Amino acid sequence: MKYLISLLSIFLIINVSPAQNTVWLLNGKKITISNYNINKYEDTHNLVYLNNKGKEKQIDVDDIFSVTDKSGVENVYYKKDTLLGNYFTIPQMKDYVKGEFDAYKNYKAPLFTVLGFVAGGTSAILPLDKMFYAPLIPGAATTIIGSTKASGKKIKSKYPNYANNNYYLLGYKESAKRKRINNALKGSAVGMVTGIIIAFIIGS
Repeated sequence: MKYLISLLSIFLIINVSPAQNTVWLLNGKKITISNYNINKYEDTHNLVYLNNKGKEKQIDVDDIFSVTDKSGVENVYYKKDTLLGNYFTIPQMKDYVKGEFDAYKNYKAPLFTVLGFVAGGTSAILPLDKMFYAPLIPGAATTIIGSTKASGKKIKSKYPNYANNNYYLLGYKESAKRKRINNALKGSAVGMVTGIIIAFIIGS
């Protein structure tokens, strides 16, 4: 009897769950929402939805690749337009976004967090007469990190189905680079705070 009640409870929960739509952004991020509207005015074209906290949020349609509904039907908003910098065709951009998403979800860059931490900590313990140059250290480190690329061989080894898909690989590398830079910036901020605290303790 208890087993039957549990099954009925699960069935009811599934059936009262709101319809889910998946919004794929051009930066590779994925957002799951229930209901949404597309508002189009003279100078704006936004997707409007409520987040989990019930607050209204908006996304510029120009930042959206597509929206897939609960039945799997995909409505593509991306259009190839060289004037907007959209040089890829829809299939090419879909592969690019898929690569971005996989990197955003799975690519780890702890080394660059550590490098950012070291750079930030070093800048914070400079002599007072050199503090003017402090921001240059993490800035230079972030610039160098931003010029590096994820290994193509490792990507192909991890995702063999996309080994010959240049658009997927390009999207993956771009997203991985953003994550490296973000990790370096976060590490730098923590490193600077830590360095300042250490310098204050030593100085006192």
